[in-house]
Amino acid sequence: MLTILASLIAGYIVEFWAVRHGKKDRTFIWEYNSKSNLGIKIFDIPIEDSIVFLVLTPIFIVYFYEFINKFI
Repeated sequence: MLTILASLIAGYIVEFWAVRHGKKDRTFIWEYNSKSNLGIKIFDIPIEDSIVFLVLTPIFIVYFYEFINKFI
C-alpha cells in the first residue's frame, strides 16, 4: 500500500509538471486528446490515466515481483 501511495504522489508530481511545462515548450509532445478521455480531470490529468497508470501499474508490479519472488 505504501508503494502505491508513493507511486501515486511521485507520478502526479511528474505528470503534472510534464503537462504544465509542455505547453510552454516548443518541442511539446505530451497532451491528452479531449475526444478520447472521460473529461473528468484532477490537476489537468484525466481520471482514467490516474487510475490505470498511477494506481494499477504499481499494484501489478508489486504483485508480479511477489509472484516471481515466491517461485525463485
